[in-house]
Amino acid sequence: MNIRLTSSAGDSLIDDFPSECDPCINSNSECSVLVTCPLHEDKRRIGILHGDEGSVFCCSNKKDYIKSNKTFKREQQAYIDGIRLVDDAIERLTLEVRSTIHNLTKTNAHNIQELYAIVPQDLLTQDIKSQLASIKGIIAENPHEAAKAFLRIAKNNASMKVEFSALSKLEEKEPTLLFRKHSLKRVTLNLLHIFYQDFNEREIEINIADSDLSAYIDFEIVHLALYNLFHNATKYALRESTIDISFKREHNDYFLSFGMLSLRIEKDELPRLCELKFSGDIAKRLGLAGDGIGLARTARILKLNNAELLIETNTGEKESVAIKGIPYDYNRFTIVFRDNTKKIVK
Repeated sequence: MNIRLTSSAGDSLIDDFPSECDPCINSNSECSVLVTCPLHEDKRRIGILHGDEGSVFCCSNKKDYIKSNKTFKREQQAYIDGIRLVDDAIERLTLEVRSTIHNLTKTNAHNIQELYAIVPQDLLTQDIKSQLASIKGIIAENPHEAAKAFLRIAKNNASMKVEFSALSKLEEKEPTLLFRKHSLKRVTLNLLHIFYQDFNEREIEINIADSDLSAYIDFEIVHLALYNLFHNATKYALRESTIDISFKREHNDYFLSFGMLSLRIEKDELPRLCELKFSGDIAKRLGLAGDGIGLARTARILKLNNAELLIETNTGEKESVAIKGIPYDYNRFTIVFRDNTKKIVK
């Protein structure tokens, strides 16, 4: 069956008709009618069905549809019912692609700014032959600032890698997954070091528990999830506080958990935190809300590792506080690797 699926806004969602079919499609207003196709010279059933979500034009020479008007209309209705799903999928993909391009562009600009903050651009263009000597001299004069710039560039590069990996793994039909046994603490430390400067500037201490637990994971998946959790922590955790990172195992389930005093999450917000484009009210009021993709992307990609993100709010492990009227609760964000045994990892 060939279909032309159009949204209520007039956007083309699916169209597998050649342009030669346009005269026939445009001249038809029936929901279901038998015709002789002028292009293929065979008998076909064609028709257009309108619904609240949009419309669909169908054409088929299959016997089941030619014989049964009811079967043909049922198929049309199925496409109408699916328009919202198609619309949502296109909106999600478009949003994520737009967001990825925006984030990569912004991150690349930050890297350039970091470089030129240490080594002025005009200095590099004045005498090409003395570039290396000039850069060495500037770094020698400002080793502390150069080191800070290096760390920020390293973090930005990790951010760019996360963007590429996320889009690749989430949008490919069969993403490449490489499961190996990794130390959960070591993987966490691998990401923590690039956020050290951010936490240090906010006087946030990281208390990471000792652990020898190892789980079968795709490194890039966990890298992406941890990056988003650390990134959110740098924005939402209380200044001059402590973030507790712990690990535990229950049977074949492995837990990697972040506990912190961070912006209050209201009860009605909790079920929506991993929804695309959703941000908490307090974060929005403080101008800290992002594009609403980070946690949604994290939750989706963890499923590829048979894992999930659990969020517990106001656990009571530490007393809630209010700073200048802004409430902070002890919230816990936990990655759970379910039934993590080698035999189930594919």
